[in-house]
Amino acid sequence: MFLLDGCQSKQTDPLQKIHSRVEQQIAAYDSWIKDEWTPMLQTDSSATSLQKSFLKGRLLYKKAEWAIEYFFPSTAKNINGAPLPEIEPEEHTVVEAMGMQVIEEIIFPAYAPSDKASLLSETRKLKSVTGRLAQLWQGHTFRNDQVFDALRQQLFRVISLGISGFDMPVALKGHTEIPTVLNEINKTALLYQTAALQPDFDSLARYLNRGIELSINVGFDDFDRLAFITSSINPATTKLLHISKKSGWTVMDGINAIDNNAPTLFEQNSFNVNYFIPDVASTTAAEKVVLGKMLFYDPVLSGMRTVSCATCHKPEKAFTDGLTTSVATAGTGFLKRNTPTLLNAGLQQAQFYDMRAPSLEDQVKNVVENKDEFHGSMEEAAVRLNKNANWKKQFAQTFGEVQTIEPIHIQIALAGYVRSLRSFNSPFDLYMRGDKNSMTTQQQKGFNLFMGKAKCGTCHFMPLFNGTVPPSYNSSESEVIGVPADKNGQRMDTDKGRFLVHQIPEFEFSFKTPTVRNVALTAPYMHNGVFETLEEVLEFYNKGGGAGLGLPYKYQTLPADSLGLTINEKNQIIAFMRALTDTSGDY
Repeated sequence: MFLLDGCQSKQTDPLQKIHSRVEQQIAAYDSWIKDEWTPMLQTDSSATSLQKSFLKGRLLYKKAEWAIEYFFPSTAKNINGAPLPEIEPEEHTVVEAMGMQVIEEIIFPAYAPSDKASLLSETRKLKSVTGRLAQLWQGHTFRNDQVFDALRQQLFRVISLGISGFDMPVALKGHTEIPTVLNEINKTALLYQTAALQPDFDSLARYLNRGIELSINVGFDDFDRLAFITSSINPATTKLLHISKKSGWTVMDGINAIDNNAPTLFEQNSFNVNYFIPDVASTTAAEKVVLGKMLFYDPVLSGMRTVSCATCHKPEKAFTDGLTTSVATAGTGFLKRNTPTLLNAGLQQAQFYDMRAPSLEDQVKNVVENKDEFHGSMEEAAVRLNKNANWKKQFAQTFGEVQTIEPIHIQIALAGYVRSLRSFNSPFDLYMRGDKNSMTTQQQKGFNLFMGKAKCGTCHFMPLFNGTVPPSYNSSESEVIGVPADKNGQRMDTDKGRFLVHQIPEFEFSFKTPTVRNVALTAPYMHNGVFETLEEVLEFYNKGGGAGLGLPYKYQTLPADSLGLTINEKNQIIAFMRALTDTSGDY
């Protein structure tokens, strides 16, 4: 049985056809593993033959990816997740990566026969997952609105992950899979075509065909990602939303990180900040923002009443302070780490460089009670506020007629203000929304390099440009990039990052991936403020991070090989990053 939007038989047919179509695609992918790929491994096929077959298998998977990723995300991760261990900090476990990206690393750029055992092992795992997927899909039911939501999410996945090389990082042929993906989206959507909607479907096909034209017969470095997004994907996601609404299907709002009423990823309010809150008590509200802002600029929460949040988070510096590290409150030296921006801080799944706080509410408590920051306590701060009639009045207006201000009220209010600090009006955003004059030619070229040859977009995911993974945004990543203690790369930094919170070897020197939005305002850079300019930062990446400099970072996740960027290319990337500066916010 299929879940229907109504009882009309004409709505049943598309769902049945889609279910059958995806079932056949999963079967074809499973057959490729069993009947082509595995026999090739057993007969010692050449590297060229293996690579050719592997690319064929990926295309078979890509046809059904929109449905697998949407309905079975954990299974999708096992099939085509990043080739890095899955670390569960609380359970102190490390699950080895598996799937096509692990296989890709074995056979590209060259395959050594000595790796045959590993390749067979990974293939057995993949075969097991695919068999389970076929069983899951067989009894799966879904609705029409979910189909169109899933198709839109697939397009968001293409522009945030696919075009950057994220899911094919070694062979760098992900852009060659775009025609298969877009064709499948068009074919699936067309199952809903009616005479009344035909002009809309014609437009959708035209937009998707434009994307196909831009992605064929072009190399990874030469692919015009900017034109692809603005002339194909943005209008396509807009049209899919229009068709869904025109068909009368209810758009399920508030359940995804991306607002289901946002036509593209690049609207001012494309993101649903309430998706990232810890519980319903923290739901955003204007009253919380007003109260939180008052607390943010008042030293009342600090133990010695000498500092406020704004002491280190200055609006004119994108809510940083411009220092390598801030002076400790108690006069005991300096803080250990550089002050990060608070803009868009509410759109991530963990706070602090070491990700020790799962929410902004937890971060507030950490800062207030840190002896080198506010040198206070939440309980003492609440007592202090309760003695002030004006504060009690403000809290009552926000939280109702509370008899006593509790620490959690303070945390929720401050977190509410920080969640209001969103930045989506930069020249880049305006360009993506149709203003073709908002970015210079240099900046446009820089975007294509950022998302292509320089591989910045494989960690700083567009459009947030932080480490929160699209399009579900249900996890935020940390990376080991080997930041040195000095700008010349002579010494390793002693700060071990997430390892200090969870003693897992892979976390040693691992730090949360920050946003590069407003990066022109937030110097100096890195968790230790070691680099003073964007030029220094980019050269560090160009050389392959700490490992590329010869420093022994055992678990570096950043490839240690040089990016091979020219001086002109580096200047273009920096020009683009400056186009991420948003000075129009009312903070």
